[in-house]
Amino acid sequence: MFKLTSTPLENINLKENFTSEQAGAFASFEGWVRDHNDGKSVESLEYEAHAKLCGTEAQKILNLAAKKFNIIDARCFHRVGRLRIGEMAVWVGVVASRRDDAFKACRFIIDDIKHRLPIWKKEFYTDGDSGWVNCEECSRIDSSEDKYYSRQTALSQIGREGQKKLTSAKVLVVGAGGLGSSALASLAGSGVGTIGICEHDQLEESNLPRQTIYSHQDVGRSKIDLAKQYANQLNPYIQVKTHHEKLTSSNVEFIIKDYDVILDCADNFSTKFLLNDAAVIYKKVLVQSSVYQYEGQLAVMIPGQSGGLRSLWTDIPENGCVGSCSEAGVLGAVPALFGHMQALEAIKYIVGMESIGNDVIILNFLNYSLRRIKLPKAFCSDILQIDPEKYESDQPFSIDLTQFTNDQLNQFVFVDIRNDEECRIDPITNVRALPIPMSQLETTPSLIDKHKRYILVCAKGARSQKLTQTLRALGMSNVFSLAGGVQSVKNLETSLERI
Repeated sequence: MFKLTSTPLENINLKENFTSEQAGAFASFEGWVRDHNDGKSVESLEYEAHAKLCGTEAQKILNLAAKKFNIIDARCFHRVGRLRIGEMAVWVGVVASRRDDAFKACRFIIDDIKHRLPIWKKEFYTDGDSGWVNCEECSRIDSSEDKYYSRQTALSQIGREGQKKLTSAKVLVVGAGGLGSSALASLAGSGVGTIGICEHDQLEESNLPRQTIYSHQDVGRSKIDLAKQYANQLNPYIQVKTHHEKLTSSNVEFIIKDYDVILDCADNFSTKFLLNDAAVIYKKVLVQSSVYQYEGQLAVMIPGQSGGLRSLWTDIPENGCVGSCSEAGVLGAVPALFGHMQALEAIKYIVGMESIGNDVIILNFLNYSLRRIKLPKAFCSDILQIDPEKYESDQPFSIDLTQFTNDQLNQFVFVDIRNDEECRIDPITNVRALPIPMSQLETTPSLIDKHKRYILVCAKGARSQKLTQTLRALGMSNVFSLAGGVQSVKNLETSLERI
């Protein structure tokens, strides 16, 4: 609820019927008339407002706060007319289940009320002078930046206030490939003040048709360094932070904690579900996209509104169950377009425009057909875990046998990749293992069946890790490396019957 009133706020029961059995916290803000401003003594103030526009815009702010912080209720009262020193000019109250949400929502509402509502203040000074003043004390965009952003600040939904919000925003792009490189270009060009990039790969020649921020001469170089260089050259007014590592269950909280919005531009299910669960747990806005050949999907997950991917799938699909770009093919323009759409949704959220909400948009560029799927609001929170066993860990292709029962291990085929001499000197006796030397599997991967699941065994676990990475790169997501090598097998308390 928002209300303009000429009645002194001290005479109004601001918290009347403002409670809920679900509430665990209440936070409020009071703004008072002070006796000075910019070194001049103030006698009184006068506020004027465009009532109709204030009501419409204020309701948008309160609705956005409810979505962003999962609050139960919010109110704002603002005085108009003449006010004396010490009188209350504005009051904001928020009821929420948790105090952190209440505090943050209260700050968000008062900041946006101050920046976005058509309310004007006139100060009357003790020396008899008076004048209408700008109520904002936030930093101004300098003239060069003003010129840089002039085309988008001309939009009524953005303007200078929206640009200031973009300048203050922090957005993380996970993956600097087909989706991420395009999203990065739009985010940097729009003036998002702090952009983070999480990427660990090097640039390959086959990346270039769909990752157009890079050049052919850069093949072999680190993508993250190239992406940062591109963004800084495009827009010298922004800050670019880099996270040169693979996103895992052990580092995800540290990487995402300082960002307001996360863009999921990853190309594998384990990372996508890890980001989804982390965004729900740590209350981050997540803009997700995936592409397949000529079509793609786009979704925006706002904390408290849905479980995102988990609303549709409780289990993480295995990587490789859907063909990757290298297997199924992709036209470069498709991920580029969806990357720009991800950036657009992030920008809309930051400046307070309406997003696609809980819908998943599926767009096919062959015939331009568009479908919208409503994400269920209800989901099982028990499945949301930042659990190393559910995602790729720091050694993403390794298996620790102690984490499995015998029944579970019987679902795998053990493959001893040591050479004949190693197998003769130190044989595996308690598990029947298929002997295929590493050199043979490297040259003839078809020796193992894509429809079965394999655990590769070597002396210590190093060679099996390397070979697993090689086979995974060929699309064989059913292959795992045995951590600890042969000794791990020998430490099993009981024998396994099945190859």
